[in-house]
Amino acid sequence: KCKQLLADMYEFAEHYGKTELAPTVVTYTTMIDAFAQRGQGPEAEALLRKMLADGPLPNTLTFNSCINAWSKSVAEDAPVRCMELMKEMKTLANEKGEADLLPDVFTYTTLIDVFAKRGLAQDAENILRGMLVHDAGNPLPVPNVVTVASVMNAWAQSDVEDAPDRCRRLLVEIDQFAEAQVEAGGQNHVLRPNVFAYNAVVNCYAKRGRPAEAEKLLREMLDGSNDKPLPDVVTFSSVMNAYAHSDTKDAPERCSQLLGEMRELAKAATGRRRHQYEPSVITYNTVITAYRKHGLADEADDLLREMLAIGKPVPNATTFSAVMLAWLKCPTVSVDEAVERCESLFEEMKRLAEERGQRSLLPQKHTYGIMISMYEKAGRDEKAEELRRRLEQRRYHIANRIERAFM
Repeated sequence: KCKQLLADMYEFAEHYGKTELAPTVVTYTTMIDAFAQRGQGPEAEALLRKMLADGPLPNTLTFNSCINAWSKSVAEDAPVRCMELMKEMKTLANEKGEADLLPDVFTYTTLIDVFAKRGLAQDAENILRGMLVHDAGNPLPVPNVVTVASVMNAWAQSDVEDAPDRCRRLLVEIDQFAEAQVEAGGQNHVLRPNVFAYNAVVNCYAKRGRPAEAEKLLREMLDGSNDKPLPDVVTFSSVMNAYAHSDTKDAPERCSQLLGEMRELAKAATGRRRHQYEPSVITYNTVITAYRKHGLADEADDLLREMLAIGKPVPNATTFSAVMLAWLKCPTVSVDEAVERCESLFEEMKRLAEERGQRSLLPQKHTYGIMISMYEKAGRDEKAEELRRRLEQRRYHIANRIERAFM
Protein backbone atom coordinates (compact mmCIF):
# COMPACT_ATOMS: atom_id res chain seq x y z
CA LYS A 1 0.00 0.00 0.00
CA CYS A 2 2.85 2.40 0.85
CA LYS A 3 4.54 1.71 -2.48
CA GLN A 4 1.28 2.34 -4.33
CA LEU A 5 0.73 5.63 -2.49
CA LEU A 6 4.26 6.67 -3.39
CA ALA A 7 3.61 5.96 -7.08
CA ASP A 8 0.28 7.83 -6.88
CA MET A 9 2.01 10.90 -5.43
CA TYR A 10 4.54 10.99 -8.27
CA GLU A 11 1.79 10.53 -10.86
CA PHE A 12 -0.36 13.23 -9.27
CA ALA A 13 2.57 15.70 -9.15
CA GLU A 14 3.47 15.04 -12.79
CA HIS A 15 -0.13 15.21 -14.00
CA TYR A 16 -0.74 18.64 -12.43
CA GLY A 17 2.80 19.91 -12.98
CA LYS A 18 3.31 20.63 -9.28
CA THR A 19 6.64 19.35 -7.98
CA GLU A 20 5.71 20.38 -4.45
CA LEU A 21 3.20 17.52 -4.46
CA ALA A 22 5.93 14.92 -5.08
CA PRO A 23 7.08 12.76 -2.16
CA THR A 24 9.46 14.52 0.22
CA VAL A 25 12.20 13.17 2.50
CA VAL A 26 9.58 13.05 5.27
CA THR A 27 7.32 10.91 3.05
CA TYR A 28 10.09 8.44 2.29
CA THR A 29 11.30 8.32 5.89
CA THR A 30 7.76 7.58 7.11
CA MET A 31 7.43 4.75 4.61
CA ILE A 32 10.83 3.30 5.50
CA ASP A 33 9.85 3.47 9.16
CA ALA A 34 6.70 1.46 8.34
CA PHE A 35 8.93 -1.29 6.92
CA ALA A 36 11.17 -0.99 9.98
CA GLN A 37 8.28 -1.69 12.35
CA ARG A 38 7.78 -4.97 10.48
CA GLY A 39 11.46 -5.87 10.35
CA GLN A 40 11.54 -5.67 6.55
CA GLY A 41 15.15 -4.64 5.98
CA PRO A 42 15.46 -5.32 2.21
CA GLU A 43 12.24 -3.42 1.43
CA ALA A 44 13.33 -0.45 3.59
CA GLU A 45 16.73 -0.28 1.91
CA ALA A 46 15.16 -0.53 -1.57
CA LEU A 47 13.32 2.74 -0.86
CA LEU A 48 16.51 4.32 0.45
CA ARG A 49 18.30 3.32 -2.76
CA LYS A 50 15.52 4.92 -4.81
CA MET A 51 16.03 8.18 -2.90
CA LEU A 52 19.77 8.09 -3.47
CA ALA A 53 19.23 7.48 -7.18
CA ASP A 54 16.31 9.83 -7.93
CA GLY A 55 16.04 12.14 -4.89
CA PRO A 56 15.12 13.62 -2.55
CA LEU A 57 18.37 13.31 -0.60
CA PRO A 58 17.84 11.26 2.58
CA ASN A 59 18.88 12.56 5.98
CA THR A 60 20.08 10.96 9.22
CA LEU A 61 16.52 10.01 10.24
CA THR A 62 16.01 8.21 6.92
CA PHE A 63 19.18 6.17 7.31
CA ASN A 64 18.37 5.48 10.97
CA SER A 65 14.96 4.08 10.01
CA CYS A 66 16.60 1.84 7.43
CA ILE A 67 19.22 0.62 9.93
CA ASN A 68 16.41 0.00 12.42
CA ALA A 69 14.60 -2.10 9.80
CA TRP A 70 17.65 -4.33 9.41
CA SER A 71 18.09 -4.47 13.18
CA LYS A 72 14.56 -5.84 13.59
CA SER A 73 14.88 -8.28 10.71
CA VAL A 74 15.87 -11.93 11.01
CA ALA A 75 18.50 -11.66 8.26
CA GLU A 76 21.86 -13.20 9.17
CA ASP A 77 23.76 -10.41 7.44
CA ALA A 78 21.85 -7.64 9.27
CA PRO A 79 24.95 -6.48 11.25
CA VAL A 80 26.95 -6.20 8.03
CA ARG A 81 24.17 -4.28 6.28
CA CYS A 82 23.90 -1.86 9.21
CA MET A 83 27.65 -1.24 9.30
CA GLU A 84 27.69 -0.61 5.54
CA LEU A 85 24.81 1.87 5.83
CA MET A 86 26.57 3.80 8.59
CA LYS A 87 29.77 4.00 6.50
CA GLU A 88 27.66 5.24 3.60
CA MET A 89 26.20 7.97 5.82
CA LYS A 90 29.69 9.26 6.66
CA THR A 91 30.79 9.16 3.02
CA LEU A 92 27.70 11.04 1.84
CA ALA A 93 28.03 13.62 4.61
CA ASN A 94 31.60 14.36 3.49
CA GLU A 95 30.74 14.41 -0.22
CA LYS A 96 27.64 16.57 0.13
CA GLY A 97 28.89 18.69 3.00
CA GLU A 98 25.65 17.85 4.83
CA ALA A 99 25.92 17.53 8.61
CA ASP A 100 22.34 16.20 8.58
CA LEU A 101 23.71 12.98 7.09
CA LEU A 102 26.18 12.20 9.89
CA PRO A 103 25.37 9.26 12.19
CA ASP A 104 23.93 10.35 15.53
CA VAL A 105 23.60 8.61 18.90
CA PHE A 106 20.49 6.78 17.71
CA THR A 107 22.44 5.37 14.74
CA TYR A 108 25.11 3.95 17.02
CA THR A 109 22.62 2.68 19.61
CA THR A 110 20.66 0.84 16.92
CA LEU A 111 23.90 -0.59 15.56
CA ILE A 112 24.81 -1.83 19.04
CA ASP A 113 21.34 -3.35 19.35
CA VAL A 114 21.69 -5.34 16.13
CA PHE A 115 24.89 -6.93 17.46
CA ALA A 116 23.36 -7.46 20.92
CA LYS A 117 20.35 -9.34 19.54
CA ARG A 118 22.68 -11.78 17.79
CA GLY A 119 24.83 -12.47 20.84
CA LEU A 120 27.78 -10.45 19.51
CA ALA A 121 28.47 -8.68 22.80
CA GLN A 122 32.13 -7.90 22.13
CA ASP A 123 31.26 -6.18 18.83
CA ALA A 124 28.58 -4.16 20.64
CA GLU A 125 31.08 -3.09 23.30
CA ASN A 126 33.68 -2.17 20.69
CA ILE A 127 31.24 0.30 19.12
CA LEU A 128 30.53 1.85 22.53
CA ARG A 129 34.25 2.13 23.30
CA GLY A 130 34.75 3.94 20.01
CA MET A 131 32.18 6.50 21.12
CA LEU A 132 33.95 6.95 24.47
CA VAL A 133 37.14 8.13 22.72
CA HIS A 134 35.65 11.57 22.30
CA ASP A 135 37.97 14.28 21.01
CA ALA A 136 38.48 16.58 18.03
CA GLY A 137 39.94 13.72 16.00
CA ASN A 138 36.99 11.45 16.81
CA PRO A 139 33.80 13.52 16.48
CA LEU A 140 31.42 10.68 17.33
CA PRO A 141 28.23 11.38 19.29
CA VAL A 142 28.41 10.97 23.05
CA PRO A 143 26.63 7.72 24.09
CA ASN A 144 23.59 7.92 26.33
CA VAL A 145 22.06 5.66 28.98
CA VAL A 146 20.22 3.61 26.33
CA THR A 147 23.49 2.95 24.50
CA VAL A 148 25.14 1.77 27.72
CA ALA A 149 22.17 -0.40 28.75
CA SER A 150 22.12 -2.05 25.30
CA VAL A 151 25.74 -3.16 25.70
CA MET A 152 25.06 -4.44 29.22
CA ASN A 153 22.10 -6.44 27.93
CA ALA A 154 24.25 -7.84 25.15
CA TRP A 155 26.67 -9.26 27.72
CA ALA A 156 23.82 -10.44 29.97
CA GLN A 157 22.30 -12.45 27.10
CA SER A 158 25.65 -13.87 25.98
CA ASP A 159 27.19 -17.19 27.03
CA VAL A 160 30.48 -15.61 28.09
CA GLU A 161 31.31 -16.77 31.63
CA ASP A 162 33.05 -13.57 32.77
CA ALA A 163 30.35 -11.30 31.30
CA PRO A 164 29.41 -9.86 34.75
CA ASP A 165 33.02 -8.84 35.38
CA ARG A 166 33.23 -7.20 31.96
CA CYS A 167 30.04 -5.27 32.73
CA ARG A 168 31.33 -4.15 36.12
CA ARG A 169 34.54 -2.82 34.56
CA LEU A 170 32.53 -1.07 31.90
CA LEU A 171 30.30 0.58 34.52
CA VAL A 172 33.40 2.03 36.20
CA GLU A 173 34.74 3.33 32.89
CA ILE A 174 31.38 4.88 31.99
CA ASP A 175 31.26 6.66 35.36
CA GLN A 176 34.79 8.00 34.80
CA PHE A 177 33.84 9.19 31.32
CA ALA A 178 30.73 10.91 32.71
CA GLU A 179 32.83 12.73 35.31
CA ALA A 180 35.26 13.83 32.61
CA GLN A 181 32.32 15.22 30.65
CA VAL A 182 31.30 17.31 33.67
CA GLU A 183 34.81 18.66 34.09
CA ALA A 184 34.79 19.62 30.42
CA GLY A 185 31.58 21.58 30.96
CA GLY A 186 29.18 18.89 29.76
CA GLN A 187 26.38 17.01 31.50
CA ASN A 188 26.92 13.61 33.06
CA HIS A 189 23.23 12.66 33.46
CA VAL A 190 23.09 11.94 29.72
CA LEU A 191 25.55 9.07 30.15
CA ARG A 192 25.45 8.08 33.81
CA PRO A 193 24.30 4.40 33.83
CA ASN A 194 20.67 4.16 34.90
CA VAL A 195 18.74 1.44 36.69
CA PHE A 196 18.21 -0.48 33.44
CA ALA A 197 21.96 -0.78 32.90
CA TYR A 198 22.50 -1.92 36.49
CA ASN A 199 19.63 -4.39 36.26
CA ALA A 200 21.30 -5.92 33.21
CA VAL A 201 24.48 -6.46 35.26
CA VAL A 202 22.50 -7.93 38.16
CA ASN A 203 20.77 -10.26 35.71
CA CYS A 204 24.19 -11.13 34.31
CA TYR A 205 25.26 -12.39 37.75
CA ALA A 206 21.93 -14.16 38.24
CA LYS A 207 22.17 -16.12 34.99
CA ARG A 208 25.59 -17.41 35.98
CA GLY A 209 24.62 -18.55 39.47
CA ARG A 210 26.43 -15.79 41.35
CA PRO A 211 23.72 -14.50 43.72
CA ALA A 212 26.06 -13.07 46.37
CA GLU A 213 27.67 -10.73 43.81
CA ALA A 214 24.26 -9.80 42.43
CA GLU A 215 23.16 -8.83 45.95
CA LYS A 216 26.39 -6.91 46.53
CA LEU A 217 25.59 -4.70 43.54
CA LEU A 218 22.04 -4.25 44.86
CA ARG A 219 23.49 -3.10 48.21
CA GLU A 220 25.69 -0.58 46.41
CA MET A 221 22.62 0.81 44.66
CA LEU A 222 20.78 1.10 47.98
CA ASP A 223 23.70 3.03 49.49
CA GLY A 224 22.67 6.67 49.15
CA SER A 225 26.26 7.91 49.47
CA ASN A 226 27.15 7.12 45.85
CA ASP A 227 25.90 8.24 42.46
CA LYS A 228 24.40 4.87 41.52
CA PRO A 229 20.70 4.73 40.62
CA LEU A 230 18.26 3.42 43.21
CA PRO A 231 17.12 -0.17 42.59
CA ASP A 232 13.57 -1.09 41.59
CA VAL A 233 11.36 -4.17 41.74
CA VAL A 234 13.25 -5.71 38.79
CA THR A 235 16.58 -5.36 40.61
CA PHE A 236 15.26 -7.07 43.73
CA SER A 237 13.46 -9.77 41.75
CA SER A 238 16.60 -10.53 39.72
CA VAL A 239 18.66 -11.00 42.89
CA MET A 240 15.96 -13.23 44.36
CA ASN A 241 15.85 -15.22 41.14
CA ALA A 242 19.62 -15.69 41.37
CA TYR A 243 19.25 -17.13 44.88
CA ALA A 244 16.17 -19.20 44.01
CA HIS A 245 17.97 -21.03 41.21
CA SER A 246 21.28 -21.43 43.03
CA ASP A 247 22.54 -24.14 45.37
CA THR A 248 22.99 -21.62 48.17
CA LYS A 249 21.78 -23.28 51.39
CA ASP A 250 20.23 -20.13 52.85
CA ALA A 251 18.57 -19.10 49.55
CA PRO A 252 15.01 -19.15 51.00
CA GLU A 253 16.10 -16.98 53.92
CA ARG A 254 17.90 -14.55 51.62
CA CYS A 255 14.83 -14.27 49.37
CA SER A 256 12.52 -13.81 52.33
CA GLN A 257 14.73 -11.07 53.77
CA LEU A 258 14.87 -9.25 50.43
CA LEU A 259 11.08 -9.46 50.14
CA GLY A 260 10.78 -7.94 53.62
CA GLU A 261 13.15 -5.11 52.67
CA MET A 262 11.08 -4.35 49.58
CA ARG A 263 7.93 -4.09 51.68
CA GLU A 264 9.60 -1.75 54.15
CA LEU A 265 10.99 0.45 51.39
CA ALA A 266 7.58 0.60 49.69
CA LYS A 267 5.90 1.47 52.98
CA ALA A 268 8.32 4.34 53.62
CA ALA A 269 8.21 5.68 50.06
CA THR A 270 5.61 7.90 48.42
CA GLY A 271 4.29 8.40 44.90
CA ARG A 272 6.17 6.71 42.07
CA ARG A 273 8.95 5.59 44.40
CA ARG A 274 6.46 3.40 46.29
CA HIS A 275 5.49 1.66 43.05
CA GLN A 276 9.21 1.21 42.34
CA TYR A 277 9.61 -0.99 45.44
CA GLU A 278 6.26 -2.78 45.68
CA PRO A 279 6.78 -6.53 45.21
CA SER A 280 5.11 -7.90 42.09
CA VAL A 281 3.53 -11.31 41.59
CA ILE A 282 6.80 -12.35 39.89
CA THR A 283 8.66 -11.39 43.08
CA TYR A 284 6.41 -13.57 45.22
CA ASN A 285 6.56 -16.44 42.72
CA THR A 286 10.36 -16.29 42.87
CA VAL A 287 10.39 -16.58 46.67
CA ILE A 288 7.94 -19.50 46.47
CA THR A 289 10.28 -21.16 43.96
CA ALA A 290 13.15 -20.81 46.45
CA TYR A 291 11.01 -22.47 49.14
CA ARG A 292 10.01 -25.23 46.71
CA LYS A 293 13.60 -26.03 45.70
CA HIS A 294 14.54 -26.46 49.36
CA GLY A 295 11.57 -28.62 50.30
CA LEU A 296 9.81 -25.92 52.33
CA ALA A 297 6.22 -26.54 51.25
CA ASP A 298 4.64 -25.07 54.39
CA GLU A 299 6.50 -21.79 53.91
CA ALA A 300 5.51 -21.66 50.24
CA ASP A 301 1.86 -22.23 51.16
CA ASP A 302 2.03 -19.60 53.92
CA LEU A 303 3.31 -17.00 51.46
CA LEU A 304 0.44 -17.77 49.10
CA ARG A 305 -2.01 -17.32 51.99
CA GLU A 306 -0.37 -14.00 52.79
CA MET A 307 -0.86 -12.81 49.20
CA LEU A 308 -4.53 -13.80 49.28
CA ALA A 309 -5.02 -11.99 52.60
CA ILE A 310 -3.28 -8.79 51.50
CA GLY A 311 -4.91 -8.80 48.07
CA LYS A 312 -1.96 -7.15 46.36
CA PRO A 313 -0.36 -8.45 44.27
CA VAL A 314 -2.98 -10.97 43.20
CA PRO A 315 -1.56 -14.49 42.82
CA ASN A 316 -1.93 -16.15 39.43
CA ALA A 317 -1.96 -19.72 38.12
CA THR A 318 1.85 -19.80 38.26
CA THR A 319 1.77 -18.93 41.98
CA PHE A 320 -0.64 -21.75 42.79
CA SER A 321 1.24 -24.18 40.55
CA ALA A 322 4.54 -23.35 42.27
CA VAL A 323 3.02 -24.09 45.69
CA MET A 324 1.50 -27.34 44.38
CA LEU A 325 4.90 -28.34 43.02
CA ALA A 326 6.39 -27.55 46.44
CA TRP A 327 3.99 -30.06 48.03
CA LEU A 328 4.71 -32.62 45.31
CA LYS A 329 8.49 -32.35 45.84
CA CYS A 330 8.47 -31.95 49.65
CA PRO A 331 10.52 -34.83 51.15
CA THR A 332 8.91 -34.60 54.61
CA VAL A 333 5.30 -34.91 53.45
CA SER A 334 3.55 -38.19 52.67
CA VAL A 335 2.16 -38.78 49.19
CA ASP A 336 -1.39 -38.89 50.52
CA GLU A 337 -1.02 -35.55 52.31
CA ALA A 338 0.58 -33.99 49.22
CA VAL A 339 -2.37 -35.22 47.10
CA GLU A 340 -4.83 -33.73 49.56
CA ARG A 341 -3.01 -30.38 49.62
CA CYS A 342 -2.78 -30.16 45.83
CA GLU A 343 -6.41 -31.14 45.31
CA SER A 344 -7.44 -28.39 47.71
CA LEU A 345 -5.30 -25.83 45.87
CA PHE A 346 -6.61 -27.01 42.48
CA GLU A 347 -10.23 -26.51 43.55
CA GLU A 348 -9.39 -23.20 45.25
CA MET A 349 -7.97 -21.86 41.99
CA LYS A 350 -11.19 -22.61 40.12
CA ARG A 351 -13.34 -21.18 42.90
CA LEU A 352 -11.37 -17.93 43.17
CA ALA A 353 -11.28 -17.52 39.39
CA GLU A 354 -15.08 -17.72 39.29
CA GLU A 355 -15.68 -15.53 42.36
CA ARG A 356 -13.28 -12.80 41.27
CA GLY A 357 -13.77 -13.10 37.55
CA GLN A 358 -10.02 -13.53 37.08
CA ARG A 359 -9.15 -16.00 34.32
CA SER A 360 -5.47 -15.72 35.29
CA LEU A 361 -6.34 -17.90 38.30
CA LEU A 362 -7.73 -20.80 36.25
CA PRO A 363 -5.57 -23.95 36.22
CA GLN A 364 -3.21 -23.95 33.24
CA LYS A 365 -1.60 -26.79 31.29
CA HIS A 366 1.33 -26.98 33.73
CA THR A 367 -1.11 -27.05 36.67
CA TYR A 368 -2.84 -30.09 35.19
CA GLY A 369 0.59 -31.63 34.60
CA ILE A 370 1.47 -31.28 38.30
CA MET A 371 -1.82 -32.88 39.34
CA ILE A 372 -1.39 -35.77 36.88
CA SER A 373 2.16 -36.39 38.17
CA MET A 374 0.84 -36.27 41.72
CA TYR A 375 -1.86 -38.89 41.03
CA GLU A 376 0.59 -41.15 39.21
CA LYS A 377 3.03 -40.90 42.13
CA ALA A 378 0.22 -41.90 44.47
CA GLY A 379 -0.79 -44.81 42.23
CA ARG A 380 -4.13 -43.25 41.40
CA ASP A 381 -4.04 -43.93 37.67
CA GLU A 382 -7.79 -43.49 37.16
CA LYS A 383 -7.63 -39.97 38.59
CA ALA A 384 -4.63 -39.16 36.40
CA GLU A 385 -6.46 -40.42 33.29
CA GLU A 386 -9.57 -38.42 34.19
CA LEU A 387 -7.52 -35.23 34.39
CA ARG A 388 -5.91 -36.00 31.02
CA ARG A 389 -9.38 -36.25 29.46
CA ARG A 390 -10.45 -32.98 31.09
CA LEU A 391 -7.30 -31.28 29.79
CA GLU A 392 -8.00 -32.53 26.25
CA GLN A 393 -11.60 -31.27 26.48
CA ARG A 394 -10.34 -27.89 27.67
CA ARG A 395 -7.95 -27.67 24.71
CA TYR A 396 -10.79 -28.59 22.35
CA HIS A 397 -13.08 -25.84 23.73
CA ILE A 398 -10.29 -23.24 23.54
CA ALA A 399 -9.54 -24.21 19.93
CA ASN A 400 -13.26 -23.91 19.09
CA ARG A 401 -13.49 -20.44 20.65
CA ILE A 402 -10.47 -19.27 18.66
CA GLU A 403 -11.91 -20.70 15.44
CA ARG A 404 -15.28 -19.01 16.02
CA ALA A 405 -13.53 -15.70 16.72
CA PHE A 406 -12.08 -15.72 13.21
CA MET A 407 -15.24 -16.85 11.44
